[in-house]
Amino acid sequence: MGTNAQAAVPDVIDCLENCPSLHFISAWEMLGTLEEISGTNPAAIPYLTKCARGGDSCRLRAAVAAYRINGQTDLLMETCERLSRIDPAGLLDGLELFWFKDDPELNQHLVSLLERLYLDPKLDARERSSAMAELESRTNDAAAVVFCARFHEK
Repeated sequence: MGTNAQAAVPDVIDCLENCPSLHFISAWEMLGTLEEISGTNPAAIPYLTKCARGGDSCRLRAAVAAYRINGQTDLLMETCERLSRIDPAGLLDGLELFWFKDDPELNQHLVSLLERLYLDPKLDARERSSAMAELESRTNDAAAVVFCARFHEK
């Protein structure tokens, strides 16, 4: 879409904030559109930060969009950390973490978070399995953690 699409960033943000909740395009898809039209222009970052720190179901998607726009891990990791405490299934059940399985910079942070989740006794078997699957998808960055976890299971 190029830089001409960046002019639509304020309109997309306005739609996300003010359109009725039964809008024909979901908020999740609108966040993807906002990410796509922003390119590397940081104009959407304040709105995405507000969404990521909010309480709705799109907070992880907003943090992902911000990361893809500016490449900074802070907001995404802050959001992942918060979700790991309040809604581990919300963090582990989506595709967002899997999208970054080959991102070594992000994996420096995610692997330790996923290891803590895997070892958390409050997680049920499905959540623990999801945490292990996320670790296994990061084979190069999480090999030692996966090996240790498998060794301790026996």
